Amino acid sequence: MTTYWTFDPAIRAIVAFPSEIGIVSKERAVRAYRLSSYYFSKTVSEIQLLVLLPTFFYTSCYWMAGLSGVKEFFTTLPILLLNVVSAQGLGLLLGALISNIKASLNTCNTLILISLLFSGFITQTFPTWMHWAKYFSMIHYTISAISIITLNDMEHVSCKLTAVANFPKCIRNSSEFVTSEDVLLDAGIDLPVYWYICMMLVVLIISRVATYYALRVKYTQLK
Repeated sequence: MTTYWTFDPAIRAIVAFPSEIGIVSKERAVRAYRLSSYYFSKTVSEIQLLVLLPTFFYTSCYWMAGLSGVKEFFTTLPILLLNVVSAQGLGLLLGALISNIKASLNTCNTLILISLLFSGFITQTFPTWMHWAKYFSMIHYTISAISIITLNDMEHVSCKLTAVANFPKCIRNSSEFVTSEDVLLDAGIDLPVYWYICMMLVVLIISRVATYYALRVKYTQLK
């Protein structure tokens, strides 16, 4: 769910500005509106539809999959929606920086592969000297925050079960129990939940502000 609702809004946003640049340039040339008005109205008008589909999707999948409870649902849903808005911001920034739709999509596909690789979604086996790379993945922050909340009340699992027999603590002592903290650390999630949420907010703010200034430069050049 996190992966899909990162890339879908990002890809849709990437093609937005290149497809609208002709119309906006003409209307801006006759001073029909300010660039800030166009950008603000576009951002606000798209928010409702932007969060509507992920909400329905997450609500259906969450309960069908039997994930945690009501409290965790209403805590993790805003995190997923924050991820959707942040991902769209990154897509808008790429679309503002690159005028050609094909080039924008190629850039987006490259970033998708890099983000998936470093997020820990494909593999969690990295050399020690590459552990820092996960912090450059948008998906890592969302998956980490949701995982922490979802596994918060996880029952301890006995080391005698095959599923957890390879945990270091189980190898040392088979009478031990694996906790949610052990599972999270094994997945490379080693920071508090608020840290991941704050980083998503930073990405959201920086991408939205940077997009506006990128548009200002682009439309100034077109005059």
